[in-house]
Amino acid sequence: MSGYRPPYTIKEEKLILKYIIKHQGYYQLRGRKFWVQMEESLPGERTWQSMKEHFRKQMIPNIANPLYNLSSKEISFIRDGYKVSANDGNDAKQTKYPARNLDEYMTSDESD
Repeated sequence: MSGYRPPYTIKEEKLILKYIIKHQGYYQLRGRKFWVQMEESLPGERTWQSMKEHFRKQMIPNIANPLYNLSSKEISFIRDGYKVSANDGNDAKQTKYPARNLDEYMTSDESD
């Protein structure tokens, strides 16, 4: 263990969710590659393993948390994608399960 890390903040959790939505990674949430790319793209010191485990253990069970400011469609896409990727193994392919485009559901300040 490299040292103590403080608990995730709502801001960090929102960054994770925003990344998932922006990159339409709903069906890649159980794999490794998506999280590695997220680690390289997001600011901060969280490892991809930490983000993935936090998402799995803390965020998915509470995905409807009003502090996340997600629409019901966004919640549904994330839940459905997570379930499908579980049923199809770690390599759910985007070609088999086409990504849903959330751009039409995002407001201008959410799409930044």
